[in-house]
Amino acid sequence: MKRSIESILDIDRKTRELEGDTKRSIDQMDESYRKELSSLEYQRSKEAKEKAKKSYDETLDSFARDIEAVKSASQVQLKNMDLEYSKVKDALVERAFTKILGKESADDDQ
Repeated sequence: MKRSIESILDIDRKTRELEGDTKRSIDQMDESYRKELSSLEYQRSKEAKEKAKKSYDETLDSFARDIEAVKSASQVQLKNMDLEYSKVKDALVERAFTKILGKESADDDQ
């Protein structure tokens, strides 16, 4: 009888040990999975940030190229306007003086 009780107690003790070992093993696996999940989340977040930054930089570069193209076109247009003005500048100045002087002469006659 004593032997049966000791056997039952021994089985109970081994069951508790096994239960404790299993719980520790599950806790370790849980912790390991949490760390792995956290690492994967961090990696995905990092990749998303890098992708977003790359897209942002590409968009910014595209806008910078567009701005430069507009500036260049404006410079060409401005040069053309300056060229056209320089062709007619003397004639315009002469016409203006003629109108002013002609008007003054008419005023002086009165």
